[in-house]
Amino acid sequence: MTLFAALGEKSTAPTSTCSPPTAVQLHSLHSFDFIGNRITNEAIPTATDAHNVTKKYQHSLLSYQAVQTQQDEEEKSHTKPDLGVWNCSLNNEFDAEALGSVLKSVVLQSGVVVAAAVTTEENKENEETSKVANEISTNTVLLTIQLEELTNIQPTLERMRNVILSAFGEDGLKIAGKGTTSIKTLQSCTFGTSQIKQEVNPQSVPGAKIALILAAIVPASKEQGNASTEYQERQKQSLVVYHLHKFALEVNCTLCFVRDGDTAKRGETISTMTIEELASVVRRVAMGSPPVDNALLTESADNGSNENQESTTDTAPAAEPSIYSPGSHDAELICGAMQRNASCEGLWDASKDDLVKALPPVSKKSSDDAETTETKGEDEVWLEKLASSVGITVDTTKDAASSAPDDTKTPVEKKRETMKKKKSTKAPTTSKSEKAPSDFFANLLKK
Repeated sequence: MTLFAALGEKSTAPTSTCSPPTAVQLHSLHSFDFIGNRITNEAIPTATDAHNVTKKYQHSLLSYQAVQTQQDEEEKSHTKPDLGVWNCSLNNEFDAEALGSVLKSVVLQSGVVVAAAVTTEENKENEETSKVANEISTNTVLLTIQLEELTNIQPTLERMRNVILSAFGEDGLKIAGKGTTSIKTLQSCTFGTSQIKQEVNPQSVPGAKIALILAAIVPASKEQGNASTEYQERQKQSLVVYHLHKFALEVNCTLCFVRDGDTAKRGETISTMTIEELASVVRRVAMGSPPVDNALLTESADNGSNENQESTTDTAPAAEPSIYSPGSHDAELICGAMQRNASCEGLWDASKDDLVKALPPVSKKSSDDAETTETKGEDEVWLEKLASSVGITVDTTKDAASSAPDDTKTPVEKKRETMKKKKSTKAPTTSKSEKAPSDFFANLLKK
């Protein structure tokens, strides 16, 4: 019996009431390691064995974290976990439908309790067969993206959305727990479209719902050096952030921004939270509670307004929150000022151009070409293009072989190379038919 088949079978024993709430984290290259309190990068690593053969290692499709979110300052070991997080990597060759099926059979339905039909004294003689409820035990999904490779965010989130629809989109599926994001709404909302959906109340949509959390990792700001380039990069990030807010508004989910590092960077344009704070948010949502305590938010806002009223000196503008709960998204602000600030004159218009048009995803071929350009250098690439335009084929393998280190060459090859160098050091001989350029011009002057 295979591992997935064994894990996918429905258990007939009731689950423990002490089991911690569970969430599923869908991620691509970057993911949250809540145990190590860090962000991991799952780019496929390579290693070289003793025979100088490069090998590639694939990461696991599924992994599990037993996290303790409520810890003392001195205690850092997760000995009493109060949150379980399943990591599901999208960095593989599975399509969205297959990945959603595996996620559903292995993770989502692994803790379902078999619901037997209740019999009464009146129908003891005619007992009906017991029925198994088609129910999902985990409804909390965390979508993790990284705001660095902005051109890949749209296809990544679309693949995550399709995985969710494959796992939760079955007709008649019962989803346990409280949720705010309707599956039907998620089916009709494509991430990155310029069209604004006029949804009156997403909570009024009938059908199954999940608790969706969209977490964006904010990298440390980098100085571009060029004012024009820096402006374009800033507008690219504004465009992606606008679409994140717009998507969270349409599907009525939680949106939060997490910093990539231990401390917040000064001068950052987006307010961020720590990974520990995100773990607490995920646990609250998995337990059916709001992402944050509304009373604490109200108290913090009131304290901030009182301080602003008492202060007579010029102060910095109030920072934007790092988390936006379902129902708190300001549609007027998102579809108004935020949309206008996401445009870049001469390049894209946020009100008309979709995200995939404004920031086209980088294909594998173009990324390989860019890597080749960086390796060879601009001058060499230009010379190759010039040579190909006139029909000359440049053999790069010969240069690579000649530039190989001496340690990899045999003694015979070394001797031949030494002989070639000695011949090349001799004075070149010119044939009778060849004439120096100076002689040519001298003959012209004589005539």
